[in-house]
Amino acid sequence: MNRNFSEDEKASIVYAIPYLDANEAATTFFNNVCQADSFDLLDEHADYFRDVALKLEPYNIEAAHCLMSIAAEIRPSGGFIKGKLSNYNAWLDIYHKGYCYIGGKEIFFPPKPPYELLMSFVRGYYEREEVKLLENALEDGDVVLEVGAGIGFMGVNASKMKRLSRYVAYEANPQLIPYIKKNMVQNEVSFEVVNAILFDQETSCKFYVAPDFWVSSLIQPNTNNYEVIDVRAVNKNAVISEISPSLLIVDIEGGEIDFFKDLDLSSVKKILLEIHPFVLSNRDLTKLYYDFFEYGFEIDFMSSFKNVVLFNKVL
Repeated sequence: MNRNFSEDEKASIVYAIPYLDANEAATTFFNNVCQADSFDLLDEHADYFRDVALKLEPYNIEAAHCLMSIAAEIRPSGGFIKGKLSNYNAWLDIYHKGYCYIGGKEIFFPPKPPYELLMSFVRGYYEREEVKLLENALEDGDVVLEVGAGIGFMGVNASKMKRLSRYVAYEANPQLIPYIKKNMVQNEVSFEVVNAILFDQETSCKFYVAPDFWVSSLIQPNTNNYEVIDVRAVNKNAVISEISPSLLIVDIEGGEIDFFKDLDLSSVKKILLEIHPFVLSNRDLTKLYYDFFEYGFEIDFMSSFKNVVLFNKVL
């Protein structure tokens, strides 16, 4: 078949060339395609488009879709190519619209998430371990304080699981507050949402907003691709005193050491904590665990996962 290539298609091909792993035949072919007004495509060329699309998938799902679509044109009867293109179509719909169903709940999130996060939405394992621990920890009548609410996924699940006395979610990133509220509306639940950081005192703090919302935090990222904003900070112990939570959920991307320092845990019976060993040192995390033990908590080893841990107070 003789085919013309659009500028967008050529741009995807140019983007793909560095991923060819020094495949000289494929590199020559793609360079020729980019330089020609039209090109005679053979069945064997479908392999080039298919293989490089698979390599691109984790880095640029739109370019991968573009190239897999061309492979499907060349080899319309190819079962693997058709199946993969069908996957890409479904994934891109979620990628651009920013919503999907997870565990029967309609969840909205910022469009165009990175590949790893996209796959967690597509395949339904977004915060799966956290939700599993929540099922084990949550009881009717609990008062829950969540720190680092993200898009409100835990709050939505908790509100569906049990009849809670109160659920308060703190999220520092102002860009995520509309998603929390929309997820509450779509799933017919309601809980309190506060756009603030829990800190040692009333002030404002620098917060680093990354393109990948799940890694935004008080800790400056290693990359230069982030935005620095000022976020209102409130006294963490004043909040604890006012709410008196029985369950504390904390996922703050490496900020857990500073958060728990001098924190009043007298009302807290359970802590659901995601730790971040790629950010914090073994010494820091060991000290944090030791402090929990000193405060009368123990790890629920039967329920906990590697980086998502449930602590129960026993003293």
